[in-house]
Amino acid sequence: MVVRDTLPSLGPDVMAVSISVDVTDSPDVLRRFAASHGFNWPFAIADRPMLTALSNDFGQDFVIPPTEPMFIIDARGGVHALPLGHKSSGTLTTLVNRVRAG
Repeated sequence: MVVRDTLPSLGPDVMAVSISVDVTDSPDVLRRFAASHGFNWPFAIADRPMLTALSNDFGQDFVIPPTEPMFIIDARGGVHALPLGHKSSGTLTTLVNRVRAG
């Protein structure tokens, strides 16, 4: 729940978007999942071309949910892959601030 708890403190210029890598998910399943966990940001379902692009650009582990993949898109559209694995609130805040600083 780190993102849910940390997101408000990151400021109005930061938003979260979750992308499901399970192509069998449905919008209704994601809506229920988000509601049951208090996630109030957009959710999307990656299609196969997007999964291929994510895997090609960031590695196969980036499309495996247990690795907790995340990336930040900066104000100029640059994409910054974060280290795989769990990120604490402090780590997430530090990484967002590094991207902001350029």
